[in-house]
Amino acid sequence: MRDRKEFDPTPLNWVRADLDALLSSIVAGLESGGDAAACAAARDAAHQAAGVLRMLNLEGAAVAAGALDAAFAAAADGKLELGADSRRALRDLAEGLMRWLKRLAQGGGGSALELFPLYERARRLAGEEHVFEGDLFFPDLRPRPPPPAAPAAGQVGEIA
Repeated sequence: MRDRKEFDPTPLNWVRADLDALLSSIVAGLESGGDAAACAAARDAAHQAAGVLRMLNLEGAAVAAGALDAAFAAAADGKLELGADSRRALRDLAEGLMRWLKRLAQGGGGSALELFPLYERARRLAGEEHVFEGDLFFPDLRPRPPPPAAPAAGQVGEIA
């Protein structure tokens, strides 16, 4: 993501209600006990949210949403038991994403690295041994044009 001062929240505001609905459906599915149907719906919602976040160039947030998708996939495959701790960690990550997106849409917020403690907890409960902050760090590496040259002395206000 570009520097916060360069981030235009307009596209995010266009889709934020949909993102909030997707993330809220994940929370609702987790609070319902995490049965198979709820997990399938939550996985679809997480996958959609990750895609929308990628289209907005919010790669770090998309990776965090992808962690939700991966956790529901692991649960569907029987590799992750969605006990109370796992459901709480995934719910906290979904709610954290909603709060972060709200701040970003209002012109606040910052780097997706703010989501790291929630992301790390969810990934560790899913069995991931090595979780790095770099997973959520996507700096804008495009070259920037040099600043305009200052006018030479004696040129300011002169009429040619």
